[in-house]
Amino acid sequence: MQMGIVDLEKFRLSSYMQAMNHVNNKMIEEKLVPGKIETYDYILDLNEKLLGLPISALRDIVGRISEAYSMMLGKMYIVNITSFAKFLANGVEKMLS
Repeated sequence: MQMGIVDLEKFRLSSYMQAMNHVNNKMIEEKLVPGKIETYDYILDLNEKLLGLPISALRDIVGRISEAYSMMLGKMYIVNITSFAKFLANGVEKMLS
């Protein structure tokens, strides 16, 4: 999902989540094959706009994906984050290790 285009001033987060659910459900209906392909990896591309997207909105999106599609979700990747966010993530990772 291209998160860099999310503009919460134009549309509510619930509108984005409805669109995401529609795309996910179509993908599940048409692309997953029981017994062969049962999980998928989810990629959230922030397009280096983490600070333009409220952390609470990102947390809601990740939580919704994890909750609604937990049985089919293989891995979730968040890519193209800002260097500041990378710095914060590395600090948190070091604290947790």
